[in-house]
Amino acid sequence: MRQTAIHAAKKAGKLLMKHYGKTIPGVRQKEKGSLVTDIDIRCNNLIIREIKRKFPTHSIITEESSPIDNESPYTWHIDPIDGTHNYIRGLPLFGVSVAAAKNGKVVMGVICLPAFGKLYAAERGKGAFCNGRRIRVSPRRAIDYSFILFDSSASMRRKKLAFMHRIAGRMFNERVLGCAVYAAAMVAEGKSDAFVCFRTNSWDIAAGFLLIQEAGGRITSFRGEPWALDQGNYVAAAPAVQGKLLPLVKPFA
Repeated sequence: MRQTAIHAAKKAGKLLMKHYGKTIPGVRQKEKGSLVTDIDIRCNNLIIREIKRKFPTHSIITEESSPIDNESPYTWHIDPIDGTHNYIRGLPLFGVSVAAAKNGKVVMGVICLPAFGKLYAAERGKGAFCNGRRIRVSPRRAIDYSFILFDSSASMRRKKLAFMHRIAGRMFNERVLGCAVYAAAMVAEGKSDAFVCFRTNSWDIAAGFLLIQEAGGRITSFRGEPWALDQGNYVAAAPAVQGKLLPLVKPFA
């Protein structure tokens, strides 16, 4: 499965870069207000074809098309372009996410950040890697000097701002990047100390959270439950930082 995911993510990344920085075809608004493009759909279909060719009996959940439910213990979670709004604007913070879960537990994940030439891969129990190099989360132990990333969900903006106000002055810096897979990769690689998600979908975090976990990070829901794909809110961080952030986010669960 890992090689299939890598192959599909690389092909999608190549297609993204072919159009990056140009006028993106078919930009339109979806029901909930976010944008989609013809390139999202082409990448989506490309990845699905690659998976179905190798694993025709597996189920597939993706952001840009209806679920394929084959009643299989294996389900793929795909985001063909995470950070579509950045991509349309010519910002390099976008990526492809391909993950596979067995009986609801993610066992393999791949993220391609084509604008940076980076490919991240992880399998449960086998570590996390970037371009073949082993990666680890930050050794940070205190939140005072932590660099914390946040998701970009507009629907939870009020709660997010309230939380930021609550911890203002207790962290070094915060960022909202508009790309969950990029944020997760930065935590897994130790370039950021935490990623706080107030609302997200399985395809946004399946690959990225496995990367963080395999890189030595800790992930729970705001209530402190071990992470699962259907919880919606999460704190993913270096272990010591995660333990200090958790009591601060619990009131926002």
